[in-house]
Amino acid sequence: PVLALSLLLAVGSLVGYSRSPNNKSINALLMAVTGFFIGGPSNMISSAISADLGRQGLIQGSSEALATVTGNCDGTGSIGAAVGQYLVSLIQDNLGWMWVFYFFILMTSCTILFISPLIVREISSLTQRRQARILSE
Repeated sequence: PVLALSLLLAVGSLVGYSRSPNNKSINALLMAVTGFFIGGPSNMISSAISADLGRQGLIQGSSEALATVTGNCDGTGSIGAAVGQYLVSLIQDNLGWMWVFYFFILMTSCTILFISPLIVREISSLTQRRQARILSE
């Protein structure tokens, strides 16, 4: 739920950033806010993936396997960041800066869509635990 909220706020900050005036102070503030709402979920997603994969039966007890999983997650993220930088320049050159923001908004929205099953499962689990606690009291 925290991740979903942060990503929704990231979409909002990207929309605001795309419509911001040409002012260095406002640009710096909006860039910091946008980076906060995008950077936090990025770190949470990569660490959660590593932790979840580290709990798999084949990997448990093997520090080498866990290091491999973590390296693959980080490496995949780095490749994605590199491809993203190429796409940003390609989109900007051909379509303009506004389309770069549309691209960012689309990618952030896709992230929300792809993690929505996890969000629903987490909220359902929290609700069930809360109801069980209420019934036990």
